[in-house]
Amino acid sequence: MKKVYLIILLLILNSVLSNGILAQWTRTNGPQSFAVMSLLAKGHDIFAGTSSNGVYLSNDDGMNWKSANTGLTDSSIISLVTSDNYIFAGTNGHGVFRSTDNGKSWEAANKGMTYTKIRSLLISNGTLFAGTYDSFIFRSTDYGNSWQMSADGLTESHIYSLTAEGDKIFAGASGGRVFYSSNNGINWQERSSKDEYGSIISLALSDSILLASTSSQMGGVYRSTDYGLTWQDADSGLISHTVKSFIKGYYSAKS
Repeated sequence: MKKVYLIILLLILNSVLSNGILAQWTRTNGPQSFAVMSLLAKGHDIFAGTSSNGVYLSNDDGMNWKSANTGLTDSSIISLVTSDNYIFAGTNGHGVFRSTDNGKSWEAANKGMTYTKIRSLLISNGTLFAGTYDSFIFRSTDYGNSWQMSADGLTESHIYSLTAEGDKIFAGASGGRVFYSSNNGINWQERSSKDEYGSIISLALSDSILLASTSSQMGGVYRSTDYGLTWQDADSGLISHTVKSFIKGYYSAKS
């Protein structure tokens, strides 16, 4: 047996309905009538961040959902991450919120953050990172109690995606740019720039293979085996090229 890493693409497709793909899925009992912008699994619980109605929580594998918004002052939840007993929610205009009681209540955690339109969150090696819409990256080493800007080496201020593996952190930005940090976000260097790709809206890194999805009209998924220096098309077989996010997993296969 060998482990083969499988990257599952979460597609936002207009063509899915006409192609019958939904037959493989069972609709849950909510959250309904709102776009789901982010998902987080923590133990046996699933959290869903929505575009306009805050956070929803399921305790039964997504069959039933309930609102989990006490303390939130922004109902547009773009990103969710967890570390230890903390859950962090990145919002579309009011920065980062933090919960220490599994989503029962939230508090703002923005001290030192001078721009509060969040596009991505990442936790790597005990440090919390927040990519913003127009003010680079902020980093926190104390679970969001305080933030410092992380912009040294960044030439784009719109940071749409973040991913990490080991001591390597990557940031996807506008202008088709991918940036890299090897010192926990102290400074960054540009790895690649492809204006025709548009914005790098999602990144995933597994076993030294970096995947990126883009916002260009053609869209698509690209694959790099040299940490973003060069890229190859990796969207053969996709029904749609509009890929919003990745999730990493693995399965076992016979040799």
